[in-house]
Amino acid sequence: FPPDSLENSCASWLSLPEGTYLTLQPGESREVEVMMNVPRVIPSGDNVQTAMLYVTQMNPVDGVDAQGAAIRINVRQGIKIYRKGMIGERRALEITDMTFNRESENIVLAFNNNGNIWTDGVIKTTIFNRTTGKETSLSDTPFFTMPGNVRKVMISPGETLEKGEYTATVMLDYGDETILEAAELEFRYD
Repeated sequence: FPPDSLENSCASWLSLPEGTYLTLQPGESREVEVMMNVPRVIPSGDNVQTAMLYVTQMNPVDGVDAQGAAIRINVRQGIKIYRKGMIGERRALEITDMTFNRESENIVLAFNNNGNIWTDGVIKTTIFNRTTGKETSLSDTPFFTMPGNVRKVMISPGETLEKGEYTATVMLDYGDETILEAAELEFRYD
């Protein structure tokens, strides 16, 4: 997205006092100061602002891809900048869809962050083969989500599924001791 094209963008509030270009010698590290000039008046419902700061290597190095073709390698990293306003925190995740993708053999989980705060946690998944009675607890899948984000996560069963009728259960655990978001999916694997 172009800078400031999203409703909750704070890209125009940011500046780099040292300039937008810097030189590092091999092995050198450096802290870069980022200034945020927050406007005096922000709409009352606008509690969270975000932007991305990209750090790009300007001198590409030569390399070879998997097929042996010559390529130029240029490293680019994105840093998420996040500002939370004065309104009290409200964490609210909502699972909107859960399906089994037969082609990739993954469980596809979709959820929204309807809260007003950055939320992170883990997805806990169990798969129960109703045909054999075997239950498998999968490794936790970490997630990070910003307010207003719609996330889609592919969850691998971790092993080849046996033929049978399955029930998959997922729980979004995001640190609240009293609230978990959960969903269940029944599917057949042939």
